[in-house]
Amino acid sequence: MKPTSHTSGNDRRFGGDRTDVRRFPVTDFQYQALNLGGRGGSCAKFSPSFRNISMDYFKKEARRSFVTEVVFFVLIVLTSTWPVLQNIRAMTELVRAFAGA
Repeated sequence: MKPTSHTSGNDRRFGGDRTDVRRFPVTDFQYQALNLGGRGGSCAKFSPSFRNISMDYFKKEARRSFVTEVVFFVLIVLTSTWPVLQNIRAMTELVRAFAGA
């Protein structure tokens, strides 16, 4: 139930001779929540939970692709190691060059 809006007196726009012009209507803040009579918003138990679905996935399907993913991960790490080491070497040479100057 929304708060109800009340205006008092006549408005000048509609031919009234109101001297106290308010910009906003008077609002009744006596809000009362609607009682649903004992009904609640509980989950229906007709489908498996997200946890059961994920456990089933990790038991069966994830194991098949795990080895392939590990191989690609190691390949990416090894490929990116060389440029990182070269960057560290270049930075140390740069620091030595500025420290000696």
